[in-house]
Amino acid sequence: MSAALAVVYARGQVARVHAGVLARCERLFVRLRDVGVLPPGTDLDWARRVYYALVHEATTRAPETDAALDALATRVVDSLLHGLGTRTTA
Repeated sequence: MSAALAVVYARGQVARVHAGVLARCERLFVRLRDVGVLPPGTDLDWARRVYYALVHEATTRAPETDAALDALATRVVDSLLHGLGTRTTA
């Protein structure tokens, strides 16, 4: 296989992996909305993008222990589902 063909093949594999991750993530967010974890009017595309951004930020520094990794995963999910501050009623 030529180098150029290998690059095209690798890009195709990467695209398939990305498509699979996107599909699973979309199913997850639909399920979260359907069971009431996310409100009915939630923009699921935006929620997915925020989730990706939180995961990206969380991976910029690798935790040193499994406990720290678990705490970081919890922080990502809590930030996505509950935000950063407390809600006040007006």
